[in-house]
Amino acid sequence: MTYISSIGLIVGIAVLITLNLKGINGFISALAATIVVIVSNGMNFWEQMSGTFATGVGGFVTSYIFLFCLASAYGELMKTSRSAEVAATWMFEVFGQRWAAVACMLISFVLAFGGINAFIIIFTLYPIAGPLFRKCNISAALLPAIIMYGSINLLVMCPGNPSNLIIALSGYLGTTSYSAPVMSIVLLIIATIFGAWYFSNEVRKNAANGIGYVVKPGDDELMSDDPNVDRPSVIVAFLPLILVIVVKTLLNSVMSITNGLLTAMLVAVVVLIALNFNRLKGHVMQDFTTGFWTSMNTLLVTGSIMGFAAVMKLAPGFVPYQNAASWMAYNLNPYLSAAITINVFSCITGACMAGTQMFVSTMGETFAAMNLNNAGFMRMLSIAAMGLDTLPSSPVLVNTASCCGVTVKECYKYVFMVTVVAPLVLTVISIGLIYIGIV
Repeated sequence: MTYISSIGLIVGIAVLITLNLKGINGFISALAATIVVIVSNGMNFWEQMSGTFATGVGGFVTSYIFLFCLASAYGELMKTSRSAEVAATWMFEVFGQRWAAVACMLISFVLAFGGINAFIIIFTLYPIAGPLFRKCNISAALLPAIIMYGSINLLVMCPGNPSNLIIALSGYLGTTSYSAPVMSIVLLIIATIFGAWYFSNEVRKNAANGIGYVVKPGDDELMSDDPNVDRPSVIVAFLPLILVIVVKTLLNSVMSITNGLLTAMLVAVVVLIALNFNRLKGHVMQDFTTGFWTSMNTLLVTGSIMGFAAVMKLAPGFVPYQNAASWMAYNLNPYLSAAITINVFSCITGACMAGTQMFVSTMGETFAAMNLNNAGFMRMLSIAAMGLDTLPSSPVLVNTASCCGVTVKECYKYVFMVTVVAPLVLTVISIGLIYIGIV
């Protein structure tokens, strides 16, 4: 039964990935995958479905409902006030087609370093990136990879970053977000150069092959060629986005991370409405409500994948993977075995944060007792955790693709290269840096 249970976990992940790639609704995909895991592991069906799965969904929705809704409302107001159009036009004039993708990558990194959650960055950045890519005739399928790479992968390599991933690892290793500064900077430079090269190269290749932006329903609302349309200034267009970072930073010492971000988003929405009231007059409440409710489907779909991960962690079939991890810890190179283990856990849960929490709770004491270079170990683990977490079962990927108006299948070849292959290669590089003493 143990073998069947363990195989059932792999089949469950495969079902979730396959259905997501086929464009099946994410909630239905997660339900189907969860049922596979429950049945193959001999778990109590309704106890897991109405208990563990529903609790996992509810926990995510409870944590993110106001963030998702406020951020989505902000995005809608940016669009209807023409602020997004003005910001996109300015970026097009400054960066042009060749560097537009790189600019979006760097902006997503800055937003993340400012403390904005990766789930929320997509709502705040897409209203600008969407019309920018349309103006540059760049395929929107590149956007999920660009935003995820900048806001997640680049972030964890930067010394002093506010990533929850680093916070979780620092807690059990006794390190800080500033630990291993030289190693971090070296990896950040390598990763940034790779990202800039890869995205600009893909833009160039797509242009040569005639692959460009595909206009979707609603896109016409983002751009207008009418010179008589009332548009805000560039300063007014960018000010709400800047306020999100500034207010969030100022509140770091007086509020929790979530409350600080909620307050920052609320301030940005209020200022956005105030500065563009004449442009929004008569439909501001309708725009706010439209944006507020638009996020609900994305919120539920993302939460359902979290519910699936919650069931996976309780399945009896997970025990052999834990045992295999323990064997590797004592019989292989500890850095390599830890990297493999945290990747497996991130793959199973579909999220690097969940995989890291599982690693710390099940294997933390084992590796902590091995007298490793904790500073370098923390940085290596944070990068390794981001490898196999971005399979098509990833909730962040599903959320980002949905917000960008593309399917997981359309964007995944780009996502795979920068959020799976790149972190795995950087993990190997980080282990090498530890051994030659660059920490």
